[in-house]
Amino acid sequence: MKIKTKLIGVFSIILGAVLFLSIFTITKANESRNRADFIKNKISVSMAEMNQIKVDIIKIQQWLTNTAATGDIDGFVFAEEHFVNANMLLDRDIQRKKEVGKYELEKILENIKIQLQNFYDLGTQTAKQYIDNSREA
Repeated sequence: MKIKTKLIGVFSIILGAVLFLSIFTITKANESRNRADFIKNKISVSMAEMNQIKVDIIKIQQWLTNTAATGDIDGFVFAEEHFVNANMLLDRDIQRKKEVGKYELEKILENIKIQLQNFYDLGTQTAKQYIDNSREA
């Protein structure tokens, strides 16, 4: 009888330890998966928006070049639409970087935003010069 009681006690301790370890492992695995999903979603959104910004920059250049070459001033409107969209996407990504404390990336994106503004201003001025003064400008 004593051996039976001891075996049941040892079995209960082992079973309790295994259950505790299993519950702990499952809980930690779920937390890790949730964190990984959060990061994956943030990164995938950021990457998709960065790809769209690249497309917008190319479109700005194309519309301003077309405007300079043809004199069709409607290209300014289309270039501005892409410029505004690229700025909006940069602003959202800057905000995401602030929220997660990535201040170095935030500063890099703010510099990119300044460079985008300079690119757009130079392209617009160049196209206007071509329209106003022909190629001699």
